[in-house]
Parts: sequence; structure tokens; C-alpha cells
Amino acid sequence: MVGLFRPATFVLVLILFFSGSGAALAKDFILCSPVDGRLVSEDGAPVSGADVTRAWTWGKKTGADTVTTDASGGFSFGTVTGRSFLASLLPHEPVVEQVFTAVADGSATTILTLYKHDYNLNGELDGAPLRMECTAGAEPAAGGFFYGTCRPMGD
Repeated sequence: MVGLFRPATFVLVLILFFSGSGAALAKDFILCSPVDGRLVSEDGAPVSGADVTRAWTWGKKTGADTVTTDASGGFSFGTVTGRSFLASLLPHEPVVEQVFTAVADGSATTILTLYKHDYNLNGELDGAPLRMECTAGAEPAAGGFFYGTCRPMGD
């Protein structure tokens, strides 16, 4: 036995991984939880027709999705999942950065920046759903769990 692995076991794992069978051993992880939000102007009026982008980074993997606000300023994003063979084997604390940007009337505002440190659904807020109201054009500031112009939105 060499270290913690027998050489034959290690070779088998490498063969499975590189033959494509390793993909079956990989596990899906929740990188970004669903988000429901509302974009308002600094005077509280809904901002319709604005583009809101969620950009995320997980290690070397990145992605982004963009939606357009509806007549009431509403927007929503679905769940983003990632798949990893090594992350399913090795204990670790993930870091998923999420940056939300709103473009309204030609002006871009970073409305939310937050970090997720687990793979749980709604792990960003310790299990609470991400529901927020964000202000376009406002100066982003640190507040609670995030940096931006958003605040929790009640049901």
C-alpha cells in the first residue's frame, strides 16, 4: 500500500474519470439559489424594462444570466448548479461569488454582491429564500450579509 491509496485503485479512478465514466461519479452542487427581486428607483417607483445580470464565480468556473424587469420592476433567477468529481470527494468550504448588476436608462448599478459558502439551497441566507428589493442608481454600501443597494423584501 502506498500512502492512503493502493496504486491499482488510483489507476482505476483515473481510468473512470478520463474515460467519461467519471462524470457519473461527479455530484451536482447548488452554486446559486433562486432569487426573486424587485427593482425600484430612488423614489420607490418600479423600474420596468431594466436588464438585471447575475454573474457568478466558483473556482475557475464562471457564468452569467440576464433577465429583464417586468412592469412592477420584478425579476427572478433560477437555481445554478455545478458538477464536480473532486469536490464530491474532498471535504472543503466552497466560495461562490455572485454579483448582480442592473442597467436602467443606460446607467449600470451593482445592486448586490454576496458570497455563498455551502452547497445548500438558500445557503446564502442560512436557509431563508433570497427575496429582495433593490434600488437602481443608488450608491452601493455594505449592509448585513452583502454589499449593494438591496434589502430583504417581505412576503
